[in-house]
Amino acid sequence: MSPSHGDSAEELLTSADFALYRAKAEKLSGYCLFQPSFREAALARRHCDQEHRQAVAKGQLELHYQPLVRLADYCVTGAEALLRWRHPEHGLIAPDAFLGNLERGKLVYTVGDWIIHEALAQVRQIRELGAKNFRVNVNLFATQLRNDALVTTAAEALEKHALPPEALELEITENVFLQEGERMISPLRHLRDLVVGIAFDDYGTGFGFLSLLKRFP
Repeated sequence: MSPSHGDSAEELLTSADFALYRAKAEKLSGYCLFQPSFREAALARRHCDQEHRQAVAKGQLELHYQPLVRLADYCVTGAEALLRWRHPEHGLIAPDAFLGNLERGKLVYTVGDWIIHEALAQVRQIRELGAKNFRVNVNLFATQLRNDALVTTAAEALEKHALPPEALELEITENVFLQEGERMISPLRHLRDLVVGIAFDDYGTGFGFLSLLKRFP
């Protein structure tokens, strides 16, 4: 709407693009009217993308590990890799503050692949210290399950670090499970063919029900 959403044709078309982007993102069946907050959100995303690129380029991302303990004898059998961002100005940033924007950005595949390789490199070191069956659990981004390269990444990382498939377990949270649904079946089958472990995390905390699990490998 002119002039509130732009004084020139260029500004109005840009505003229309913001509305179109929002309509597609929210999977609306009709239309979406532009709001000034759309532009503000886009600028914030752009700023986040720039910071994420710097974080990757300057090695600010790091993995922390939460131990997996066998209750029978309290033996540590593995660990879950947790992504953290050590920002030069804001210190250690928790995942809730940046993972959402990261997954919606262009670096999600780069970071996802790095997590798998970095976690398996750590597993290799721990196994060489004597924990022969130590494994790592890695949480997947939803977008990784839409990319055929996930299976190749997992296979190449295991080969690079000379590890058996049992050293890696990939975790999928319930919200990803409900979001991706049937699209996950093909990549999950290929991962199972590799004998890589697959786990559904936080399952049952939302709207997932047990009968859905029968459709997945």
